Amino acid sequence: MKKMIIGGAIGVLLMVVLVSCSIEAIPAGYVGVVSTFGEVKTGVLEEGLNIKNPLSDVVEFDARQKAHTDSIGLTSKDQLITTFDITFKYRLIKTKASSMYKETGSPRDVIQIHMIPKVRSLCREVGKTIERSEDFFKQEVQSRMQNALVDGLASLSEKGINIDEVLIRKIQLPKLIQDAINSKKAKAQQAEEEKEKLKLFIVQQKSEIEKQKALAESDTIKEEKNKRLAIIKAETLIITAQANADVQLKSMESLETFQNGNHFIFADPKSNNVMPFMNLDKIMRK
Repeated sequence: MKKMIIGGAIGVLLMVVLVSCSIEAIPAGYVGVVSTFGEVKTGVLEEGLNIKNPLSDVVEFDARQKAHTDSIGLTSKDQLITTFDITFKYRLIKTKASSMYKETGSPRDVIQIHMIPKVRSLCREVGKTIERSEDFFKQEVQSRMQNALVDGLASLSEKGINIDEVLIRKIQLPKLIQDAINSKKAKAQQAEEEKEKLKLFIVQQKSEIEKQKALAESDTIKEEKNKRLAIIKAETLIITAQANADVQLKSMESLETFQNGNHFIFADPKSNNVMPFMNLDKIMRK
């Protein structure tokens, strides 16, 4: 009886172990490649719970999007080396996981063997078409490089790698070019400062000219006003003198009419006017 209980317990334990070995849980975004005694199965295990041969091994392939950054130095036609970082966004093709494992190995092996050498080779070829190292900063050159790399890496899909995007970052020119650019920027900044100083000087000079012009116009106005006052004064004197002369003339003409009689003529000693005042003869006859 005791032997039967022990045997039953062992059987249950073996059954539990067998069932647990027959169930494989694949995480989200992964696929499982099954191999039994070194033989790789053509299909893959999808994410979730899967039933498999208890004696089979499962290698998980991460099929989610990933990014790989590589620092590369490229020689342009001017024989100067420009370094920059290239980031590739890629994902492994789920349906090719078994062939990748069979022909290359793990996902890391696939990246190291197929993608990175291809990327560097294409970058060198693209670099040969660039005239000058500073051209790598031009947007059209970067776009041309990205398009060339995406097109050239499209063949990696046969190896199970799908390239989604290529990014070019952290461009670092040769020290010779960097020094020249920094010197050019410094000179440009200095020229801009001198230009601003010249603008300020011109504004100040214009302001001073306007001020002097205003003062000159003010002096001219005062001088003109004084001239006008002098002219008015002179004209007033002339008019007054003319009026006095007219009065004297009228007085002299009146005296001629009193020559045939006796007259008393009163004159103001302070005035130039001589006016007959009284006809004495007419008075005596009355």
